[in-house]
This record gives sequence, structure tokens and C-alpha cells, in this order.
Amino acid sequence: MGFTPNFLVAVWLGNVENEPMRQVTSSSGAGKIWHDSMELLINSPYNKKTPFDFSKIVPVEIGGEIYYGLPGDDVRQIQNLLADTSLIVTPHDGDTFSFETDMQIPLKAGISVRWFVNDKFIGEGAEISFHPPAPALYTLRAVSTHKEETVEVRVVAR
Repeated sequence: MGFTPNFLVAVWLGNVENEPMRQVTSSSGAGKIWHDSMELLINSPYNKKTPFDFSKIVPVEIGGEIYYGLPGDDVRQIQNLLADTSLIVTPHDGDTFSFETDMQIPLKAGISVRWFVNDKFIGEGAEISFHPPAPALYTLRAVSTHKEETVEVRVVAR
């Protein structure tokens, strides 16, 4: 994702199979599309060449480092939003999956955890796979020594 005062370009590449894309990296895929799109726009008649306006940006010192924000921004509070302390990285609460025979839902946590599905232990580790036997609502629980987190996912019939 990137922007100028005249353009905003965001690119996402992926697939619905929940598998890595073969021979496509972020720089050779989305990065190249973003670069080429920005080049086209910047060299087009739509580019008004509006300069960036930094007149409303104010410096804020946090821990000896300078950050920037707008007047009235609570930069310290906003900075803390970036620190995700969730135990379960994926899937997210409320995610919906289309049921397929032999499907796998990757379960990922920030650390090694014990995984439970509907209160039944299914494995341990930072990354494991869950194989839903049928369409249903599933409660996924990750348990570490100091923390526990739960998300619900729905697996629906095609």
C-alpha cells in the first residue's frame, strides 16, 4: 500500500485454497503490481503533482525517539494499537469456511499452545491444522501457561 497526495494504491494477492502461492513473493507479485500502477499514475495526466503538506504534522518524543502525528493525536495510545497481544493469530473470531472433504484450517498462535476444538484436545504447537469433520460452528481454544483465548469459526456446506 502506498500513496501520494493524488493517489492511493493498495494491492492484495492470495488464493482461497489457504495455501502458499507458488513462485509468487510479495515483491514479485503485489509489490510489482503496486510499483507498475504507481508508475502509470504518476506519469499520467491525472497526476496533479500536488506536494505533500507537512504543515499540520507535529513531532512527539517517545522514549528518546521522535514520532509524528497531527495536533491532538494521542500518539502514545495509537502506537500501542500496533502491538497485537492476541494469543490466536489465525483464524479470527467469526471467520467462515466452505466445507470440503479433507479440508484443513491452519491454527496459528504467537507461541506454542495446546489447541482444543469444542473442548476436545487436538494438538500442541504454534501451528497445527484442524480437519473439520462436517459443517458446524466450532469453538477453537488456545491455552498457554499464562493465557487462554477462544475464537468461533463457522464451517458451512457449499
